[in-house]
Amino acid sequence: MGIYVFEMGGLRVAATAASEGMPERFGCLLVESVWGRDESVGGAAADFLLDIVFEDVVEGGGFRARATGANCFEFGMRGVFCEIDLDGGRGLLRVVRDESAVEYSMKLLFGAMLGIRGGGLMHAAALARDGKGRIFCGPPGAGKSTLAGIASGGREAGAARTLNDELAVVVADKGNGGARVYALPEWADGGTMRDAGAAGPSGVAVAAVYVLCQAGAGEATAFERLTGAEAAGAVFSNMRFALPAPEAIRAGMEAADVLRRSVAVSRMRFSLADAPRFWEVVDEFESGR
Repeated sequence: MGIYVFEMGGLRVAATAASEGMPERFGCLLVESVWGRDESVGGAAADFLLDIVFEDVVEGGGFRARATGANCFEFGMRGVFCEIDLDGGRGLLRVVRDESAVEYSMKLLFGAMLGIRGGGLMHAAALARDGKGRIFCGPPGAGKSTLAGIASGGREAGAARTLNDELAVVVADKGNGGARVYALPEWADGGTMRDAGAAGPSGVAVAAVYVLCQAGAGEATAFERLTGAEAAGAVFSNMRFALPAPEAIRAGMEAADVLRRSVAVSRMRFSLADAPRFWEVVDEFESGR
């Protein structure tokens, strides 16, 4: 048995697993001993301890999830069954030896952990520029990857760098106000466009969240400030990997409300005609010009 460390959004999960079962790309084998709740793992305390048991077959049908207590959940599907106690910081994952099954399970675990901390995984492109992060969220086809390529290239981009162009971790900074955005780690990025070093391990402060859609033919880029329930709804609708249990959904909605109170949320109807002056257009809106 060995201990593997998974990190996402400033959180660490230490997982025990058979060395011959865990794919090499998942975390790093650190020690081969029994550890306790308060033991540091790789220099920092783990936020959650997970036992991973690989099995040839894990029975299950379609995806299902339910609460089993206060901040306690179980979820399963064909090849996966997981029990987690978020307050106790412990869990058990029974899973077949399949990279996608392990990755999906870990994303669900982190999604639940982030939710009770006022954050989540967002379906978004995230960029860092001048020490600030900006989130451009939207459904498939909204133009996230196209926008990320435009925003991080060309003379107007300056020092803009793409954290991820498909998924990003956003967490409310309850101590200092505002929010921080993190790049997905390599094990979870799914091969997306990424520059994990752009944010560093502590993330980068979020300047704004934009709900992205495409402008109509002949239209210029336009913005609309969102407030209250509309802003929270826009954030929540772009969160991913939330457990479909009422209690978990409620936590996700509360996290979305915390985020919209922490950072300005606006709708952005982006026109490709403005691509050469992308950051000029954004700066004009944010400065109120």
